[in-house]
Amino acid sequence: MVINIILLREHFAPIRSILTLLLGGLLLICWSSPVIMFAQTQDETLKRRASGYLLLSDELITTNPTAAEEYLQKAFPLLEKLEDYSSLGIYYKNLGRIQVSRDEFVEALGSYLAGLRYFQVAKIPTQVALSYALLGDLHVAMNNSVKSLEYYQKALSTMRGVSPTHEIRKQVDYLCTIGGIKSQLKQSLLATKDLNEARRLAQQDAYQYGEGLALLLLGRNKVIQKKLDESMDLLSLALGTHERYKLSDLQAQTLNELSLIDLNTDQIDLGLQHNNRALKLASENLQTRSATYHTRAKLMLNKGALDSAAYYCQKALQILPQKKWSKEYQELIEFKGSIFERKGDLSNALLHYEWSKSLTDSALTDPLRQVFERKQLEYTMITTQEKTRARYDAELSTERQERAITILLSCLILIIGAAFFGLSLFRQRINRKLRVQNKEIEEQKDQLLKLNQVKDHLFSIISHDLRSPLKAILAVLENLNDPDTQSTERLRWFNLLRQQTARTSSLLENLLYWAQIQMNRYDRIYEPVHLYPLVKELIESVQLFAPDKPVNFHLDVNPNLVFYSDANMLKMALRNLLVNALKFSSAGQSIFIHADQGEKETLIEIKDEGIGMTQDEMEKAMQGRLPRKGTLGESGSGIGLSLVRQSIENQGGTLKGFSDLQKGCTFIISIPNVKNKKQKPDLALDPRSLAVQNQ
Repeated sequence: MVINIILLREHFAPIRSILTLLLGGLLLICWSSPVIMFAQTQDETLKRRASGYLLLSDELITTNPTAAEEYLQKAFPLLEKLEDYSSLGIYYKNLGRIQVSRDEFVEALGSYLAGLRYFQVAKIPTQVALSYALLGDLHVAMNNSVKSLEYYQKALSTMRGVSPTHEIRKQVDYLCTIGGIKSQLKQSLLATKDLNEARRLAQQDAYQYGEGLALLLLGRNKVIQKKLDESMDLLSLALGTHERYKLSDLQAQTLNELSLIDLNTDQIDLGLQHNNRALKLASENLQTRSATYHTRAKLMLNKGALDSAAYYCQKALQILPQKKWSKEYQELIEFKGSIFERKGDLSNALLHYEWSKSLTDSALTDPLRQVFERKQLEYTMITTQEKTRARYDAELSTERQERAITILLSCLILIIGAAFFGLSLFRQRINRKLRVQNKEIEEQKDQLLKLNQVKDHLFSIISHDLRSPLKAILAVLENLNDPDTQSTERLRWFNLLRQQTARTSSLLENLLYWAQIQMNRYDRIYEPVHLYPLVKELIESVQLFAPDKPVNFHLDVNPNLVFYSDANMLKMALRNLLVNALKFSSAGQSIFIHADQGEKETLIEIKDEGIGMTQDEMEKAMQGRLPRKGTLGESGSGIGLSLVRQSIENQGGTLKGFSDLQKGCTFIISIPNVKNKKQKPDLALDPRSLAVQNQ
C-alpha cells in the first residue's frame, strides 16, 4: 500500500511542476498587465501633449515666430522620450521655417535636412516631398537655381511615387515652380512641357490659382524665347482667367509682364496703362508692387522722363526688403545707376554701379554662403557614404547567407573547429574590404573639398577682377564711337584701350595657368631659352600696362645666356614679377633685371624701388592671399606671386622674395641647369634665330 502511494506521487510529480509553472505565469501576467497599461497610457498622454505643442507652433510660425519656437522647445524633450520619428521630423521642419523667417539660412538648412532624414526613416512620402520643397524654397532664397530645381524635382517625383492622383494641387505648384526655374535657366522647351502639364492638372482638379499661375509663367517663358506674339496671347488668356477668378496678385503680375512687352515694342502709352492697372492691384504683395514700380521706372526712362524714372526706382527700392542675396535689389541699384548716367551725373552713376558690384561680390564671397554650400556638400557626402554602406551591407548580407548555407552543408563533413576557422577568415576578409572602401570614400571627400575650394576661388577672382576691366573697355569703345571725340582724345582713348586689353589678357592667361596647375593638367615642355630677348620683349609689353607711369628698366643680362626651361611658364612668371614691380613703383623709379648662370643653376633677379611690403605680407603674397592696389590704384587678383612660385617649383626651381617697406622688393628665381626627357627640338643657338625661338 505504501509502495503504491509512493509510486503514484512520483508519477504525478511532473504534472505538479507543469501546473506550478502555469500558475506562476498567470500571476506574472496579472501583475505586469497594469504596469504595461499604465506605461501605454502615459506614452499616449505625452504624445498628445507633444502633438498639441507642434500644432500650436505650426499655426504661429507666420504670425508670432517667437511663441512658435517656445512651443517647439516644450515639445522637444517629450519627443526625445517617445522616439517618434514622424513628430521629430515635424519639429525640425517647423524649426527650419522659423529660422528662415529670421534669415538664418545655414541653421535652417541643417533643420530641414534633419527633418527630411526623420521623415525618410518614418516612411512618410508626403512629408518627404514637403521637406524637399522647403529645401528648394531655401535655395531659391540663396539664388541657387540649379540646387533648388534639383530639390523641387525630387519633391514632385516623391509625390507622384505615392499615387499619380494624390495631392494634385501640390503637384501643380511644384510643376509651376520647376517650370519657372527652368525658364530662368534658359531651358525653355523643358519649361513649356512642365507648365503645360501643370495647366492640364489644374484644369482637371478645378484649381483656379494653379491654372492662372501656369498661364502667366507660360507667357513669361515665351518672352524669354523672344516670341512676343505668342506671349501676348498667353498673357491675355491668363489675364482673363485672373479677372474671372479674382486673383488680384496674379493679375497684377500679368499686367506688369504686358507693360514690359509694350516697352520692348515701343508702345509706351499702352505700357503705362497696363502699369497703372497693375499698381492698383499690387497693393498687398510688396515684391509684386516693387517689380511694378521698377517697370514704371523703365517706361519713364524710355520716355526721357529721367526724374520720374529715378522717383519710381527709389520707390521700388524702398518697398523691396533688402536681403543679403537679393538679386532684385542688386538689379534695381544697377538700374538707378543707369538713370544717373543718362542724366549726366557720372559720380552718382559710378557710386551705384560700384554698389551693385559690391552686392554681387558679397553674395559670391559671403562666408555664410560658403558655409551653407559646405554644409550642403557634407550632407551630400554623408548620404553618398550611407548609400555605399547600405549597398555593401546588402552584398554582405547576401554573401553571409550563401556562406551560411555552405557551412550548414559542410557541417556534415567538417569538424566544429574547421567551421569556426572559416568564419574567422570570412570576417577578416569583410573587414579588409570595409577598410578599403572607407579609405576610398575619404579620398573622394578630400578631392571634392579641394575642387570646391578651387571653384570658389576661381569664381571669386573672375567676378571681382575680370568685370571691371571689361566694363572699362566697353566705356572706352563707346567714347571712341562718339563722333564728337577729338583726334587727340581718340589717341588717349586708344592708349587706354590697349592698356586695359593688355591687363585683361594678362589676367586671363594667369587664370588659365593657375587652373591648369591646380588640377594637375599642365605638362612641362623643356626647351632652350634665350633670356635676353625674352626679357626685352616682356619689358616692352609690360610698359603698356601703365603708359602714364614712366619707370626706368635696367637690363643686366648676357645676350648669349641660354638655359633649359619651360618657356611658357618662365615667360608667365617673369611677366608677373615685372608687372608687380611696375605696379608698385612710382614714376621716375627704376627696375633692375640681372641674371647669372652657374654650373648647377641659373639665377634671375628682379629688383624694384617701389613701396615694398613687410615680411608677413610677403609670406601672404607667396600664398596668393594678398590682393593690393598699385601706386596709381591698379587692382590685382592676388594670385600672381603664388602662380609664379608654383610655376617655378614645378620646374624644380625656387622663388625667394625679400622686401622692406618703402624700399622696394627683390625676387630671385633659381632654375636648375638640366635637360628634361620631354623636349622640343633644339634650335641652333644663333642670335638670328632668337625671334623664332621666343614666338
